Amino acid sequence: MSSEGQERQGRLEVIMGGTKSGKTEELVRRVRRADIANQNVVVFVPSTEDGQEDLRIVSHDGKSWQAIPVPMGQPEKILDFLESQQEAVDVIAVDAGHLFSSGFANMINALGEGYRVIVAGLDVDSDGVTCNEIAQLACQAEEVQKLHAICIVCGDEASVSQAIQSDSDIVYEPRCRPHYQSTIISGE
Repeated sequence: MSSEGQERQGRLEVIMGGTKSGKTEELVRRVRRADIANQNVVVFVPSTEDGQEDLRIVSHDGKSWQAIPVPMGQPEKILDFLESQQEAVDVIAVDAGHLFSSGFANMINALGEGYRVIVAGLDVDSDGVTCNEIAQLACQAEEVQKLHAICIVCGDEASVSQAIQSDSDIVYEPRCRPHYQSTIISGE
């Protein structure tokens, strides 16, 4: 924890990769380690609803952590929350950072000057387009970890997320480049 009178050292860490690559699992692992070190950790997740409560980030392996919802189009609400805290915050973690609107990367980069900030998110969306906010953060971060899933078709390393139309829903599955299609495909 930071001592009074001592300037806080900032750090920006980015965890990126495709769907089901373990981004949230790695985020939860880092958050738990900070908690074990008695650091005050706050976790944020993008939300489509105002006033959502009792959210958790949950990895595919079932690990979870309490999280604060922030409207996707209003990432500055993170700053509002931090300013309202009476207790010093040491670590800020953000899951699904790719879902926040533009300006998110600049705000997070500024927070990284005084806090340890950990952001997890897709690096490329299911259309094969770079997620600009995560790409910008990756360029500014002290640490970047690129994770890969396993291709659902062949078992090789998967680096992209394939959109699959299943009944009325779209689901995403990990694919390697040879098995990825840039359009939504119908589920079988």
